[in-house]
Amino acid sequence: MINKIKKIYQASKLCLKYPFLYPRNRFDDKHHVYIEWLQNLQLWLYKKSYFTINISARLSDEEYAPWIKTPNFEVSISPKKLIFVRKNHTYSYDLVRYLYKDCYIKGIKLCNSTRIEIGMGCHNDTNYGFPYSAYELPKNKFYILLHKAVKWANQNIGKVLFLPSYTEADACPEGWKNIFFELCDGIKKELHGNYKSFRITQVKEKYGTLRFYINAGSSEIYQLIHKAEEKSATTCICCGKPAKYISLGWISPYCKDCMDFTWKYKEIKND
Repeated sequence: MINKIKKIYQASKLCLKYPFLYPRNRFDDKHHVYIEWLQNLQLWLYKKSYFTINISARLSDEEYAPWIKTPNFEVSISPKKLIFVRKNHTYSYDLVRYLYKDCYIKGIKLCNSTRIEIGMGCHNDTNYGFPYSAYELPKNKFYILLHKAVKWANQNIGKVLFLPSYTEADACPEGWKNIFFELCDGIKKELHGNYKSFRITQVKEKYGTLRFYINAGSSEIYQLIHKAEEKSATTCICCGKPAKYISLGWISPYCKDCMDFTWKYKEIKND
């Protein structure tokens, strides 16, 4: 717990200094919080709430049935729908996506407890491929309500637990931290307080240099990034001293003190 509080404190301090380090998802630009027990509870409630039935289709000359009964539900076929019956409740699944030109539905068969195959026929010789899909058949209304509530909590927990527990600085190798923060200082000056639209999407080591990816930026910012990446190539990835050697295989720059002599190296030549 103490370590977690320390991480939150350190990350919050960094985010106050460099607002663009505040962690956000690179795809939806939102701050997400992962709470393992809440995620596990959501998954457990989902399994209690629904039968997940996988639906496939294929052209076949086999015989298919118009109706199937399983221990958990009954299912029948109509010209354009699957009709599920469970505990006197009726549910339907639209099959329009399978009805290609000149195709028709022959029937269904149960492949296993979670998969239904639709037998298709065709009035011509076209060899169609059909989509694979899944249908959530309601199992328990009480658990469905609980699942919806927990899912909503999972999706919105980031609005409450907004304090960061990490930043992209955590992904930067220790020896390159000074380069990283020098770069952040330079970017902060170039942004002139306009931090809202600027986002760091990823920081990592690749091919022996620091990689610093952003969503967008000015040519001046990209020049700063390029210089930082160039500088990292001759800086020890472990301690930050000038690097004299580069490892072969997994490429990384090292000073003499940080070399692991079980690996092969070559000397860095300054052109």
